[in-house]
Amino acid sequence: MSENSTQLPHDDDGKLITYAWPGGYPVYYITADGGTLCSGCARMAEDDKLSPNPDDAQWHIVTAGVNYEDDLFYCDHCSERIESAYGEDDEPADDMSCDQCVAAMINGVFCHETGCPNTHKVKIDGEWVQPEPDQCES
Repeated sequence: MSENSTQLPHDDDGKLITYAWPGGYPVYYITADGGTLCSGCARMAEDDKLSPNPDDAQWHIVTAGVNYEDDLFYCDHCSERIESAYGEDDEPADDMSCDQCVAAMINGVFCHETGCPNTHKVKIDGEWVQPEPDQCES
């Protein structure tokens, strides 16, 4: 059974919570289509009255969760990293963001948008470069 906005955790000001209490754990939200929203985007969706509409699965928030350890957990709307409770405090050292598209990490595989010029490149020292051809000889 899906939760509606009134059943989701709200703070004293009536806004969706950013951190769970007790513990201060970072909260994220799941939409009806399985998407993940950071607390900022979830709050924006609720403020803009997008969340309560069950016909709009990309914004209809159905539940909340706590990110305990995933350092590579990102919001599907703004692509910002969702803070983890016990993982690294800083951004991961291997930043794989793309300056040409809104790329995503899907099941551990880095995926560019269709048509991105960096699609078949690798990121080395902050730059997207064409990989070296195999040096194997037949």
